[in-house]
Amino acid sequence: MIAFSLCFMLFSEVGVQAAPQLTPEPLQEQLRQVSELRNEELAELRAAARVRKLQHELQVAQLRHQISALDQPDTSAQLAEAVPEHPLAALELLSVVRSGEQISIWLEHAQQRFSVQPERSNAYALDVRLQANRLTLKQDGHERTFYLQGEW
Repeated sequence: MIAFSLCFMLFSEVGVQAAPQLTPEPLQEQLRQVSELRNEELAELRAAARVRKLQHELQVAQLRHQISALDQPDTSAQLAEAVPEHPLAALELLSVVRSGEQISIWLEHAQQRFSVQPERSNAYALDVRLQANRLTLKQDGHERTFYLQGEW
């Protein structure tokens, strides 16, 4: 009986060692790569879902802001009436013309064009100063500066 047990152990040991592996090494490597790729794909899907969620939250916030703006009374018209308009804000600079020693500055206000000269009195009570590339107009304590480009 001992001989039979010894024989059985010998053959069973050889049988265990001779059994082929269930998955060969290249197949295991391929399975690992596929698993990694699938994990990366799932991570990308989670990130895309997070981006969509954040976009929806942003849209909701923007819509809520627009709705709240509709519910509030419009105070901008009241503020515009309360603050008087700067008298020089409506002036547009058309050109600065030099003819010899004389300099004429052409302005427009309410579709009316007129000319003034630096450091000379005019019918509009504008104090006109021209320094390098800067034209400064002053009237009743208000001031507006125009920046000139290039040669004038």
